[in-house]
Amino acid sequence: MREHYDYVVIGGGMTGHAAVRGIRGVDARGSVLVVSAEPHAPYQRPPLSKALWKGMQESGIWLGTDRQPGVELLRNTRASALRCASRVVRIGERDVGYGKLLLATGARPRRLPVPDDEGVIAFRTYDDYRRLAHLVRDKHEIVLVGGGYIGLELATALLEKGKDVTMIVRDARLGGRRLPAAICERIEAQAYRLGLELLREDEVVEVRRSGERFHVRTKRGRSVDADGVVSGIGVEPNVELAAGAGLHVRDGIVVDEQLRSSNAHVWAAGDVASAPVPTFGRIRQETEQNASFGGLLAGRNMAGAGQIYDDLPFVYSEFMDGVMEAVGLCEAQADVVAVPGSSGESGVFCYVRDERVRGVLFWNAECAQEEAEAMIRGTVVDDVRSYRPLLPLRPAA
Repeated sequence: MREHYDYVVIGGGMTGHAAVRGIRGVDARGSVLVVSAEPHAPYQRPPLSKALWKGMQESGIWLGTDRQPGVELLRNTRASALRCASRVVRIGERDVGYGKLLLATGARPRRLPVPDDEGVIAFRTYDDYRRLAHLVRDKHEIVLVGGGYIGLELATALLEKGKDVTMIVRDARLGGRRLPAAICERIEAQAYRLGLELLREDEVVEVRRSGERFHVRTKRGRSVDADGVVSGIGVEPNVELAAGAGLHVRDGIVVDEQLRSSNAHVWAAGDVASAPVPTFGRIRQETEQNASFGGLLAGRNMAGAGQIYDDLPFVYSEFMDGVMEAVGLCEAQADVVAVPGSSGESGVFCYVRDERVRGVLFWNAECAQEEAEAMIRGTVVDDVRSYRPLLPLRPAA
C-alpha cells in the first residue's frame, strides 16, 4: 500500500467496481486503491437471491476488479477515519493520502429486534448466500422474516427446492407495500400452491436456539420451530465514516447532481448516497441500477468528467411465477391505475400521486422503459380515476 493515491474508493461492492470502471474511462493512468470490508473481491449482488438458486455458477458473479491494471484491492479492511481538510484516510493501521475519494460504503441489514439473534442469517452478502445454501442442503424447515423483494425471491427459491417455508410479514398482504392488490393475490395463490405458511400482520419478538434448531415467537403469540431463520427486513446506510468526517448526512450521505459530497474532494454513490433525482427531489436508492450507473458516473466525475446523474429509479425482480420491472417510485401511498387488460397474471400499473405519474410497474409484460420515463417526467393527470396511459400491454419475452 502506498502513502498516496490519486483515487481512493472506500467500498468493494458493485458501486466500487463501477467507480473503478468510470475512473479508467477518463483517466487510464491514475493510481487507484479500493478498500473492501468483505473478504471477497467485488461481485454481483442480485444473483444471491435469484440466479444462483436457479443454476447459475458461482464463478459467474465475480466482477474482476482485482484484475484491473493499476488498481490495488484491499480485502477484509476497513477505513476508520477520514480527515477531509488534509485529504487523509485511516486504513487499518496506516494513514493514506488521496487526491479524490469515493464513499461507496453501502448499507448493512437491519437486525431482528431480539436480544440474541446468533445464528439468524440477515441476508445481504455472498457469505450469507453460502450459509443459507449449505443449510438447506440437508435441512428443510426455514423461517423467513420480511416480505420485501429479497424475502419474496428467497421464498420462491426455497419453496421451489421443496423446503418448508414459514414467512412472517408485518403487512396484511404479501408484497402489499409495493405491489397492486391484483398481483398480491396472484403471488399469494402461487405461494400457497408451493406450500408457503404465511403469518400476516405479525413480527418476531424472540428467537431462541436449541441445539441445531430454532424456536421463533411472534408478537401475536404464534410459535414456529425451524432449522434456520433468515431475515430480510431492510437496510441502513453506512454513514458513520462520513458523519465522523463532518460531511453532510441526512438519510445517507448528501450529494449534489454530480454525486459530490459537501466536501469538494469526496464523492458518494450507491446505497449510501442521498442524491437529487429529476421529478422526485432528493432520494436514496437501493437498486442494482443505482449501484452500477451511480458508481460509474461518480468515478468519471472524480476524474473530471463533470456529468449529471439523472437516471430515474429502476427495479427488477423475479418471484413466484412473475417477472417485475418498475420504473420510478412504485409505493403503496400512491393510487394505482391499471392499464386496460391488466391483471394479476400480467399487466402494466401506473402509480399516481398528486395528479402525476410517479411510477410504472410492468408485471409479466414487456417493459416500455423509455415511455414510462417520459410519462413520469412530464405527464399530468387531471382525473386519476379516468386516466388510462397509452402503454402497450405485451407479454414479456
